[in-house]
Amino acid sequence: MDSLTNKLMDVVAREVEQFELFLKLLSEQQNHLIANDLDNLNKTVMEQEQAILKLRDCETERIGIVRDISTRTGDNEADLTLATMARRLEKPHADRLERMQKQLVNLHKRIDRARARNDFLIKKSMEHIEGAVRLLASNGVRPPTYGDKNTRDSQTPSIMVNRTA
Repeated sequence: MDSLTNKLMDVVAREVEQFELFLKLLSEQQNHLIANDLDNLNKTVMEQEQAILKLRDCETERIGIVRDISTRTGDNEADLTLATMARRLEKPHADRLERMQKQLVNLHKRIDRARARNDFLIKKSMEHIEGAVRLLASNGVRPPTYGDKNTRDSQTPSIMVNRTA
């Protein structure tokens, strides 16, 4: 059982490291979004994808270890959370696993907030791009407005598009 416990703690420690890396990459992504740095933004997104793949591998490994522990203890696999397993372990292992479980919960919350901020920035960037595309598509012609005494102001021609080419 000790070997399974050690394997579990090792995989949870790797998960914590990967989530910390992912949070750092989200922060970098935010900086690149603000700076409109598309090259580094694309690089950061690729690094995020790699971190997610490593996290998926860790999760698969953790699920297998929990399954092995449930087989040995006779517990239902779904009931074996990190918190419940930490309560069953001896003191040094229990404290470490409980600390890592709390770190994971905290990291998940921080990641959710960072992702929400980045989603907001992406949405706002897309709105600005959409507005610019609409402006270009309309050849710069503004919709008519009304001047004094409800008369229509004349439309000004676009100076943004070279029409002689």
